[in-house]
Amino acid sequence: MTGTVLLEAGNLKAENWPEPLKPLFSMAIHAAERADEVKLSGALHKLMEEDPSLSIETNHDTGEMLLSGQGEMHLLISLARFKSAYNMEITSHRPQFPYKETIRKPVSQHARHKKKRWPWTNWRCSY
Repeated sequence: MTGTVLLEAGNLKAENWPEPLKPLFSMAIHAAERADEVKLSGALHKLMEEDPSLSIETNHDTGEMLLSGQGEMHLLISLARFKSAYNMEITSHRPQFPYKETIRKPVSQHARHKKKRWPWTNWRCSY
């Protein structure tokens, strides 16, 4: 397992061990077959134990499961490891952007642009 430290029997905390980096890049994933949906979540949690810089969250606005990591290559390698270890097909794509507002009805507007002249300028006067 990645990140495991061997310690003495009485010492339970590793000193100066860096924290895992926060995820920077997200990818939406879902199982290719409907029957693999249940196995997917358990297998992803095992994958997160092996690599603590990965995280999983569900976007409630779009209903997508987001796998987050350090970059696109990091996520692609993690998905390849997942496919070889658990023999499951996973489809991945960019996450959808949750739009909060919708256009409900057409609007017509009339506006007129009136050019203003400076009050101190006399346009008839030549210098």
